[in-house]
Amino acid sequence: MQSTSPLFSIKNGYPFLKHYLKGVSQIMLQENIFTGILLIAGVFLGSLNMGLAVSLATLVGSYTAYFFNFNKKQLEKGAYGFNAALVGAAMLLFLKPLWITWIIVVLASVIATLLQHCFIKWKLSVFTLPFVLVTWVFLLGVQYFDTSLLVVLPPDIISDSDKFFFPIKGYGQVIFQSSILSGLLFFIGVFINNRIATLYGLVGAFVCGMIALCFTTHLDEVWSGLYSYNAVLCAIVLAGKKIVDAFWILISILLSFCFYLILKNMGIPILTFPFVAAVIITIKIKSKVMDLHNRG
Repeated sequence: MQSTSPLFSIKNGYPFLKHYLKGVSQIMLQENIFTGILLIAGVFLGSLNMGLAVSLATLVGSYTAYFFNFNKKQLEKGAYGFNAALVGAAMLLFLKPLWITWIIVVLASVIATLLQHCFIKWKLSVFTLPFVLVTWVFLLGVQYFDTSLLVVLPPDIISDSDKFFFPIKGYGQVIFQSSILSGLLFFIGVFINNRIATLYGLVGAFVCGMIALCFTTHLDEVWSGLYSYNAVLCAIVLAGKKIVDAFWILISILLSFCFYLILKNMGIPILTFPFVAAVIITIKIKSKVMDLHNRG
């Protein structure tokens, strides 16, 4: 008997693979299978367990969208994969790779996908907010029920060369990777799909790092790209061919830096919330300014 499910048929295996890879590529806000390949390669390069978690979570997110018959066009774009993918990466960053963690990866990926669908249905562009909210909730739950599952994150070992490559490392930190090579793969992955956005992202990472030097004595965090990855995402979203786009990118970077400091001082996992909040606010301000300009 032939299966009626397109996801389980050989004929439709390749299209679903494209959906999966685009789901990974959407982490960097790109819709490109080659970007997805480079991103997943960069994660596996940095951590086998995290690479497996990202792969599993993306598949779970995509299958969840199919099972509930969510928006087909959004599924094909990879919109139901990237928040789940980030959740998978975060769980393997903060939690020990035990059997319960893999169950959490699956469950959290399903919830992130359902939440993403709600925002899509409500026509709200919230980028990686589902990943942030779900990760916060699950980490809070682990802290309440079983702190032994948590990982004590070791400090990054910084070399002299990292001072020159921290913008590239900022690309890598989008998916919790601290190696220059992983960051370079992520950079190339975005570059092959959107050159302007990639270069803006690099400049944004540099600018935010320089700003951070004025506010922190923890230089290892700056050189490891931790202050830069939200700026990378801000720049990618707002990049364009007009000179004024650089102004809005700068505004979003400054806002993201402020949110970064607030969360850091509160002891809350920062994740990509500074990027989400900064871009949403910047887009709102930009829209208001454009409305006033058009009325004038």
